[in-house]
Amino acid sequence: MITIDYLISRLSCFDNKILSKETIDLLSTSIKLIEVEYDKSIAINEFKIHRKYLDKAGVKYFGINELIDMLMKISDEKILIINCHNESHVLKIFMDLNHNVIGVVGFEKRKRTPEEIEREMHNLRRK
Repeated sequence: MITIDYLISRLSCFDNKILSKETIDLLSTSIKLIEVEYDKSIAINEFKIHRKYLDKAGVKYFGINELIDMLMKISDEKILIINCHNESHVLKIFMDLNHNVIGVVGFEKRKRTPEEIEREMHNLRRK
């Protein structure tokens, strides 16, 4: 099982120091970790779509473009995704199966009213 301390030690080896600093700041808060083995090609497609929705919603995020580029460069078909959630942020750390960090994605959670959720669901049904 991966712990916060282990993630921080792995991120210290990560190439992109700006992302890892931002990530470590988020990891230092109280969070819940979920570890998932995932197919790389599915992750690439999902994040291309996810990026469009985050942009449309005006949500602040970091690391998606860099992650997509890195995933397309690696040969591994399976990756490890560590999902980290706290009250205000979602953080996803992507690793190969040897626990080398591939990329990091983070975004703010946005609290929505029931009316906003209903309006969004209505718009999705119309499409």
